[in-house]
Amino acid sequence: MIYFESFKLENNPYKNYGLTWEINKENIVIVTTDNNEYTKSLFNFLKNREKYEHGRCFIDDIDITNLSSENYNNFKFNNFIFLDNDLIINPKWNFRKISKIYKSLINPNIHLNNLFNIPFSKLNVIDKLKIWFSLVPNNKQKYIFINLLDNKFNNNEIKQIYDLCSNQATSLGKQIIVFINNEVNDSNIVININKKYFYNNQTLTISKEEYHFNKYSIIDKKIFFKIFFRLTIWEFILFSLSGLILGIICFFIFSVQFIINDVNNPISLLEFISKNRILWNFLGVLIYILLVLNIFLCFWIINKKNKKYLSFTNCFGFNNKTTIINTTIIFYGLLIFFVLVSNLVTYGIISKISNNLKQYWFMINIFASILLLLFTGIFIVININNKITASIVKINTIKILL
Repeated sequence: MIYFESFKLENNPYKNYGLTWEINKENIVIVTTDNNEYTKSLFNFLKNREKYEHGRCFIDDIDITNLSSENYNNFKFNNFIFLDNDLIINPKWNFRKISKIYKSLINPNIHLNNLFNIPFSKLNVIDKLKIWFSLVPNNKQKYIFINLLDNKFNNNEIKQIYDLCSNQATSLGKQIIVFINNEVNDSNIVININKKYFYNNQTLTISKEEYHFNKYSIIDKKIFFKIFFRLTIWEFILFSLSGLILGIICFFIFSVQFIINDVNNPISLLEFISKNRILWNFLGVLIYILLVLNIFLCFWIINKKNKKYLSFTNCFGFNNKTTIINTTIIFYGLLIFFVLVSNLVTYGIISKISNNLKQYWFMINIFASILLLLFTGIFIVININNKITASIVKINTIKILL
């Protein structure tokens, strides 16, 4: 049972009046309000507890407005699934691509072969709903909340949505609550939460108990890891290879000019370097700048995917903020790895060219590497600090990077 008791959000449509509304045993409920922004706020409150101001919201006798942040996230993960635009990370994907990325999550009992080659953004609402439902795990989460506020429907489409959701509610064994806009007023299927549902401080408190919920006990976290791995693997490979190639070129340019006089039979490249020192050093600085830009570009791309991935996992009530830290550690570890390999490869090349290396010729590479790691590390620490609230993991990560 879901029960709102004198419930107010920041954009409450009726001043001084709170929503008092009960959803009891219906398998499927389609709901709207006179104000679409308020309808969206109700959905977002259930998903993230956004814009909450006053009152209570009980889910199966548990007041979710009173739960700590950790307990609320654990409660969501054990009870809620949210179907909205965050569920499909890239709407340009067709179902073939979606099924490849979400392979660990796809429900094998739902067959959507006829949608394989159509981009998700081009599908009608019914087909989008079918794909969303194909990603719902057949576990014990009790409630599915669906956000269809960005779509306009006629009464016939509302009936199709109701029939599809009713079938899924029965097969999945879950209660489904659909939020739609207020374009449809004539359908007797839609509940319009209008002024008659708002009261002045009406209270009927069900429970004041405090609960502790088991952490993330429904969906195997390995499923989410596999999806994240498929989403980001090519970015990590691109970052590593491009960084390695640019690193070798950069460190070679910095190093080779120090051994020109040590080579008995100068090759044409060394002759060019000796005659064009300024141009050669300018080329080295340019490659170094490209190396830095490559690092930040790849970090920006991975960070962008991270953000979409976290929005996706939140559809399952899984606020996996550690993904940002883990990804950052992997990224920084790869950066250290290719800097080390670039220096070793450069050392091997220079050693082959000259048998009489100067004592300090390699220090400029070490200096450039330290600058690269230092500035990237500071940038990453600032990025983590802006996104993750204080925790032992965060503090230890910052210590490692610094």
